Amino acid sequence: SYKWFQLYYNKPKTIEETATFCYTVEWKIRCYFKMNFQRIFSDTHHRSIFNYGVFFMEEKLNLCLGCFEEKHGDGPCIYCGYSDETPHLPSYLSPGTTLNDRYLVGRLLRYNGESATYLAYDAVMRKKIWIKEYMPDTLCARVRGSSLISVNQQNLAPYKTFMSEFTELNKLLSKMRTLSHVNPALELFAENNTTYVTFDVIEGVTLKEYLQENAGELSWDEVKSLFPPIFTTISLVHNAGIVHRGISP
Repeated sequence: SYKWFQLYYNKPKTIEETATFCYTVEWKIRCYFKMNFQRIFSDTHHRSIFNYGVFFMEEKLNLCLGCFEEKHGDGPCIYCGYSDETPHLPSYLSPGTTLNDRYLVGRLLRYNGESATYLAYDAVMRKKIWIKEYMPDTLCARVRGSSLISVNQQNLAPYKTFMSEFTELNKLLSKMRTLSHVNPALELFAENNTTYVTFDVIEGVTLKEYLQENAGELSWDEVKSLFPPIFTTISLVHNAGIVHRGISP
């Protein structure tokens, strides 16, 4: 088909692209056979190719949507305690949503009035990631029972302006892969009338969480170790013409 023709002639040029290319080909083959199996043995074949692929992966891996570790039996996850019956905020994506024919969305991690960040699973690279969704909740709302975002006409202009700034910021940060203290964007894509950005998961705690666990104090040795790399990175980012405005504990 045309898609296979296009995939063949868009050959990878780097080791990273080659890995992605191989996973993509394998994923398409898995999805193809899963889809055709369903067409032969079932009348319910109206779902997308990717959804069949996700069901295939879920049947095989049985992933927890709270941590994306493999589940063992029914009931809450033994690793994180997440349950499929756990309620979620209706203004944000429901766990189990698929995005960009590739990502399986898990639980909501945080939101700040401008965006929401979810734990997710990359079905191509087979790893956990973070997905940040542009979601200024004072300018828009989630359509009930849907992943689509609705924007009132009076808020449309500022919504598009801020979304453009959100996109451009993450495009610039994605080019700063040489900075070890910046977590660059992996992919940006548009869906549901908004923009999404994917990032590698960084294991650890925030400064705020660390302070809460240590009586709200840092020793001088800890300050000398933690802050100079941050200041250096911020300086380099500012010299590149980027003002983040989102740095917080």
